[in-house]
Amino acid sequence: MIAPAMLFSGAVLALAWILGGGLAGWIYVLLFALAAAAGLPIGFAIFGRRHAAGWVAGGLIGYGLTQLALWAVIVTGLASTTTFLLAWGILTGSTLAVRVIV
Repeated sequence: MIAPAMLFSGAVLALAWILGGGLAGWIYVLLFALAAAAGLPIGFAIFGRRHAAGWVAGGLIGYGLTQLALWAVIVTGLASTTTFLLAWGILTGSTLAVRVIV
């Protein structure tokens, strides 16, 4: 089970390097994963950790919630690296709290 996951991860990183213009492709994959990770606790609460729908729904929910959090920072006029990271941290912490409650 570990070998296919490593092969898949290697292929994703290789394609990100080739299609993303080198290091920028890897940075994009990292940022996308962080954005999607915020919703994983919600997806797992809905569908369970072992079901693929939990991963997919969690990633979609996390990406959408992250975009709303970043938008809220921009609209309030407080756009900076610190406030973006703070908003993402608050979002991730609140989704983890929702998972614990449910």
